[in-house]
Amino acid sequence: MFSPSSSFGSTNDNGVSRKFIDLLVEAINGEATAIGFYAEILTQVHGDQVAYDNVKHAYDDERKHFRQFSRLYMKLTGQEPRVRPKRVAYGSLREAYRLAFFDELEAQELYNKMYLMAKDRKIRDIFYGARNDESEHSQRFQYLYHREERK
Repeated sequence: MFSPSSSFGSTNDNGVSRKFIDLLVEAINGEATAIGFYAEILTQVHGDQVAYDNVKHAYDDERKHFRQFSRLYMKLTGQEPRVRPKRVAYGSLREAYRLAFFDELEAQELYNKMYLMAKDRKIRDIFYGARNDESEHSQRFQYLYHREERK
């Protein structure tokens, strides 16, 4: 499916750059962290359909990204990724939306960097799609943040 040896610049024994693999591990862990974070937010907004729908959309996309990135890691390394999600601490929904907004912007930057590093079209497509999803998520969380501010 993928041709790792032609996908990256400087390569190691596996035919992929160590830098790309390191960024891929960062991306996998970031997605795992976002999944847990958004799942927690979903338990708090079940009575607010607008908030629920927006957070659920991001949650579903993050699960998709996690699966895609994990499969890619397996293809490139022959190993399962070691997933180490972090817990996100926040005091209010407004703060959670703010944290999610900035996290989505950081993810977008990371996926743009990975998109530019990849030479293989299929790998680039994965990061192009994820980058666009993260952009949409940041807009959704910005909306929720300002909506929460007006309450």
